[in-house]
Amino acid sequence: MLGNLKIRMLAVLIIIFLAGFGIQGSTEGRKIVEPALRYILKDYGFNNRLSLFWENMKPGSHESVPAGSSALLQIPCEFSGVIKGYGWHYNDDYGKQEFLPGVFLEVKNNSAVKPILAGEVWEIGRNDDGRTILVRHNEELYSLYGGLNEVLAEERSRVDHNSILGKSGEWLYLEIRNDDGPLNPHNLINEQP
Repeated sequence: MLGNLKIRMLAVLIIIFLAGFGIQGSTEGRKIVEPALRYILKDYGFNNRLSLFWENMKPGSHESVPAGSSALLQIPCEFSGVIKGYGWHYNDDYGKQEFLPGVFLEVKNNSAVKPILAGEVWEIGRNDDGRTILVRHNEELYSLYGGLNEVLAEERSRVDHNSILGKSGEWLYLEIRNDDGPLNPHNLINEQP
Protein backbone atom coordinates (compact mmCIF):
# COMPACT_ATOMS: atom_id res chain seq x y z
CA MET A 1 0.00 0.00 0.00
CA LEU A 2 2.72 2.46 1.00
CA GLY A 3 4.76 1.62 -2.10
CA ASN A 4 1.74 2.35 -4.27
CA LEU A 5 1.24 5.73 -2.59
CA LYS A 6 4.89 6.66 -3.09
CA ILE A 7 4.74 5.76 -6.76
CA ARG A 8 1.54 7.74 -7.26
CA MET A 9 2.95 10.76 -5.44
CA LEU A 10 6.13 10.61 -7.50
CA ALA A 11 4.08 10.44 -10.68
CA VAL A 12 2.04 13.46 -9.57
CA LEU A 13 5.17 15.46 -8.79
CA ILE A 14 6.68 14.61 -12.17
CA ILE A 15 3.46 15.64 -13.90
CA ILE A 16 3.39 18.96 -12.04
CA PHE A 17 7.04 19.61 -12.83
CA LEU A 18 6.62 18.88 -16.52
CA ALA A 19 3.35 20.81 -16.68
CA GLY A 20 5.02 23.83 -15.15
CA PHE A 21 7.61 23.92 -17.88
CA GLY A 22 5.04 23.18 -20.55
CA ILE A 23 2.66 25.97 -19.68
CA GLN A 24 5.06 28.82 -18.96
CA GLY A 25 5.02 30.12 -22.48
CA SER A 26 1.80 28.69 -23.85
CA THR A 27 -1.75 29.80 -23.07
CA GLU A 28 -3.12 26.85 -25.05
CA GLY A 29 -1.00 24.44 -22.99
CA ARG A 30 -2.38 25.98 -19.82
CA LYS A 31 -5.99 25.45 -20.97
CA ILE A 32 -5.31 21.74 -21.40
CA VAL A 33 -2.99 21.02 -18.48
CA GLU A 34 -4.64 23.06 -15.72
CA PRO A 35 -8.01 21.25 -15.62
CA ALA A 36 -6.33 17.85 -15.93
CA LEU A 37 -4.02 18.53 -13.01
CA ARG A 38 -6.85 19.93 -10.90
CA TYR A 39 -8.80 16.71 -11.48
CA ILE A 40 -5.83 14.45 -10.75
CA LEU A 41 -4.81 16.29 -7.59
CA LYS A 42 -8.23 16.92 -6.04
CA ASP A 43 -8.07 13.61 -4.12
CA TYR A 44 -4.75 14.57 -2.55
CA GLY A 45 -5.87 17.88 -1.03
CA PHE A 46 -3.54 19.99 -3.16
CA ASN A 47 -6.19 22.34 -4.56
CA ASN A 48 -5.09 25.42 -2.57
CA ARG A 49 -1.41 24.93 -3.35
CA LEU A 50 -2.22 24.22 -6.98
CA SER A 51 -4.25 27.45 -7.22
CA LEU A 52 -1.27 29.39 -5.88
CA PHE A 53 1.00 27.57 -8.36
CA TRP A 54 -1.27 28.56 -11.28
CA GLU A 55 -1.42 32.17 -10.14
CA ASN A 56 2.37 32.33 -10.00
CA MET A 57 2.69 30.77 -13.45
CA LYS A 58 0.41 33.28 -15.21
CA PRO A 59 2.22 35.75 -17.46
CA GLY A 60 2.61 39.11 -15.74
CA SER A 61 1.87 37.69 -12.30
CA HIS A 62 5.45 38.10 -11.14
CA GLU A 63 5.87 41.50 -9.62
CA SER A 64 9.33 42.88 -9.76
CA VAL A 65 10.74 42.00 -6.36
CA PRO A 66 13.63 44.28 -5.52
CA ALA A 67 15.47 41.38 -3.83
CA GLY A 68 16.24 40.01 -7.30
CA SER A 69 17.95 43.15 -8.50
CA SER A 70 21.26 44.38 -7.23
CA ALA A 71 20.49 47.81 -8.71
CA LEU A 72 17.71 48.36 -6.17
CA LEU A 73 18.98 46.70 -3.00
CA GLN A 74 22.07 47.39 -1.01
CA ILE A 75 23.84 45.46 1.69
CA PRO A 76 23.03 47.11 5.06
CA CYS A 77 26.69 47.24 6.11
CA GLU A 78 30.01 45.58 5.44
CA PHE A 79 30.31 42.14 6.94
CA SER A 80 33.09 39.58 7.22
CA GLY A 81 30.98 36.43 7.14
CA VAL A 82 27.68 34.71 7.73
CA ILE A 83 27.29 33.38 11.26
CA LYS A 84 24.01 31.61 10.56
CA GLY A 85 22.20 31.52 7.24
CA TYR A 86 18.57 31.59 6.22
CA GLY A 87 16.66 28.31 6.40
CA TRP A 88 16.38 25.20 8.53
CA HIS A 89 18.98 24.49 11.22
CA TYR A 90 19.33 21.91 13.94
CA ASN A 91 19.15 23.45 17.42
CA ASP A 92 21.39 21.43 19.76
CA ASP A 93 19.89 23.08 22.86
CA TYR A 94 16.34 21.94 22.05
CA GLY A 95 17.21 18.86 19.97
CA LYS A 96 15.04 19.81 17.00
CA GLN A 97 15.00 21.55 13.63
CA GLU A 98 14.20 25.28 13.62
CA PHE A 99 13.63 27.69 10.77
CA LEU A 100 15.62 30.93 10.67
CA PRO A 101 13.74 33.49 8.54
CA GLY A 102 16.78 35.76 8.22
CA VAL A 103 20.54 35.75 8.39
CA PHE A 104 23.08 36.60 11.09
CA LEU A 105 26.04 38.55 9.69
CA GLU A 106 29.40 38.99 11.39
CA VAL A 107 30.17 42.71 11.41
CA LYS A 108 32.53 45.15 13.10
CA ASN A 109 31.18 46.55 16.34
CA ASN A 110 29.41 49.91 15.83
CA SER A 111 29.04 49.48 12.08
CA ALA A 112 26.61 51.97 10.51
CA VAL A 113 23.53 50.05 9.35
CA LYS A 114 21.63 51.36 6.32
CA PRO A 115 18.32 50.13 4.89
CA ILE A 116 18.48 47.70 1.98
CA LEU A 117 15.97 49.88 0.14
CA ALA A 118 14.25 53.25 0.68
CA GLY A 119 11.14 53.16 2.84
CA GLU A 120 9.60 54.16 6.15
CA VAL A 121 10.74 53.16 9.64
CA TRP A 122 7.67 51.20 10.64
CA GLU A 123 8.61 49.99 14.11
CA ILE A 124 11.47 50.25 16.58
CA GLY A 125 11.74 47.60 19.27
CA ARG A 126 13.96 45.80 21.71
CA ASN A 127 14.59 42.13 22.46
CA ASP A 128 17.16 40.11 24.42
CA ASP A 129 19.74 40.64 21.67
CA GLY A 130 19.47 44.43 21.39
CA ARG A 131 17.43 46.93 19.44
CA THR A 132 15.42 46.14 16.30
CA ILE A 133 14.14 48.25 13.42
CA LEU A 134 11.43 47.24 10.96
CA VAL A 135 11.41 49.19 7.68
CA ARG A 136 8.40 49.12 5.36
CA HIS A 137 9.59 49.51 1.77
CA ASN A 138 6.16 49.24 0.13
CA GLU A 139 2.82 47.62 0.89
CA GLU A 140 4.32 44.13 0.51
CA LEU A 141 8.04 44.34 1.32
CA TYR A 142 9.64 44.80 4.75
CA SER A 143 13.13 44.42 6.18
CA LEU A 144 14.05 43.80 9.81
CA TYR A 145 17.41 44.66 11.38
CA GLY A 146 18.33 43.19 14.76
CA GLY A 147 21.23 43.17 17.19
CA LEU A 148 21.62 46.94 17.11
CA ASN A 149 23.42 48.71 19.95
CA GLU A 150 22.04 52.10 18.99
CA VAL A 151 19.06 53.37 16.98
CA LEU A 152 19.52 56.58 15.02
CA ALA A 153 16.21 56.64 13.14
CA GLU A 154 12.74 57.56 14.37
CA GLU A 155 9.47 55.71 13.86
CA ARG A 156 7.48 56.85 10.81
CA SER A 157 10.51 58.65 9.36
CA ARG A 158 11.37 58.21 5.67
CA VAL A 159 14.73 56.60 4.93
CA ASP A 160 16.72 56.19 1.74
CA HIS A 161 19.86 54.26 0.82
CA ASN A 162 22.07 56.91 2.52
CA SER A 163 20.15 56.98 5.82
CA ILE A 164 21.74 55.39 8.85
CA LEU A 165 19.25 53.33 10.84
CA GLY A 166 21.58 52.59 13.73
CA LYS A 167 24.85 51.08 14.91
CA SER A 168 25.43 47.34 15.12
CA GLY A 169 26.90 45.14 17.77
CA GLU A 170 29.36 42.43 16.68
CA TRP A 171 26.67 40.86 14.49
CA LEU A 172 23.65 42.03 12.55
CA TYR A 173 20.42 40.15 11.99
CA LEU A 174 18.77 40.84 8.63
CA GLU A 175 15.36 39.55 7.61
CA ILE A 176 13.52 40.41 4.40
CA ARG A 177 9.83 39.54 4.13
CA ASN A 178 6.73 40.12 2.06
CA ASP A 179 3.06 39.27 2.58
CA ASP A 180 3.80 35.58 1.92
CA GLY A 181 6.52 35.38 4.57
CA PRO A 182 10.31 35.57 4.74
CA LEU A 183 12.47 35.90 1.63
CA ASN A 184 15.90 34.38 1.32
CA PRO A 185 18.49 37.22 1.30
CA HIS A 186 21.05 34.87 -0.30
CA ASN A 187 21.49 36.87 -3.53
CA LEU A 188 21.98 40.13 -1.65
CA ILE A 189 24.50 38.61 0.77
CA ASN A 190 26.48 36.95 -2.03
CA GLU A 191 27.07 40.34 -3.66
CA GLN A 192 29.46 41.29 -0.87
CA PRO A 193 32.87 42.03 -2.45
